[in-house]
This record gives sequence, C-alpha cells and structure tokens, in this order.
Amino acid sequence: MEIRVVDFELLTRHFDKYQKGVAEIDKEKAQILESIEPMRREMQNIIAASQGGIIVDNLTQEQRMEKFQRLQSQMVEIDKDAKYKLSKMGQKLKEEVYEDIEKIVSEYSIKNSIDAVISKIETVYAAEKFEITSQILEVFKEMNIFSEYVEKSEKKES
Repeated sequence: MEIRVVDFELLTRHFDKYQKGVAEIDKEKAQILESIEPMRREMQNIIAASQGGIIVDNLTQEQRMEKFQRLQSQMVEIDKDAKYKLSKMGQKLKEEVYEDIEKIVSEYSIKNSIDAVISKIETVYAAEKFEITSQILEVFKEMNIFSEYVEKSEKKES
C-alpha cells in the first residue's frame, strides 16, 4: 500500500484562490470599519463635549446621551452583522479551498499510484520519503494556481 503525507496548511497558504479569498475578506473588513468611522468619531465628539466642562442644559445633555446610545446600538448591530458575514465568507472559502485541493491531491494520487494521502497535522511520524507537499506545490505551479505566501508582517514592511 502506497501512503503519502501532505501539509494541507502549507498547500492552502500557497493556493492562489485562498489568498484571493483572504484578501476579499480583508477588503470587506476594511469597508465595514470605514463605514462605522463617522459614527465612532461622532461618539467621541459627544464624549469630549460632555467632558469639556461646558455647562449645557439638561435637555441638551439628555439629547446627547440618547444620540450616543442610538449610535452605540447601531454599531453593536453592525458589528454583529459583520461578524456573521465575515464568518460565512471564511467558512465558504475554507470549504471551497479544501474541495479544490482535495481534488488536486486525489488526481495526483491516482496518477502516481498512491493509495492514501494523510494530513501531516494528524500524523505522529512519517519518514521524509512519504512527504509529497512540494510535489503538490509543483502541480499548483503547473496549473498556474500557486501564489507565494508572505506573512502579513512581511507585507507591511515591503
């Protein structure tokens, strides 16, 4: 029986579709943050005005507090919706990426008479000769779906 091991996490990070999906999720996060920025600034202005020492009548102070509470409620709702949407996007991306990589690994395995491929994460020990991650990465390159993975901290410095 021919068994091989693959580092699924490494394959995922170098998979073009995954990187594009993560970029799309990051873009959505940035848009959400941009959309709430005016509300956040307005809330800060209300706080600053109430701490500014300027004496205002009770009605004005009450209106500020009501507005602050409305803004706070809106932001909580936006946050809840955003978390749900981003979670759904992330789950969909994981499912699609897994399905695509699983298909590529399966085709490679059939072509190379491999009976089983197991995840490196779930493997206690496997001799290096059983590792096929680099071969699958080469398949990615041949299919033009390979994208060099760069840590986010490295991207910011460039």
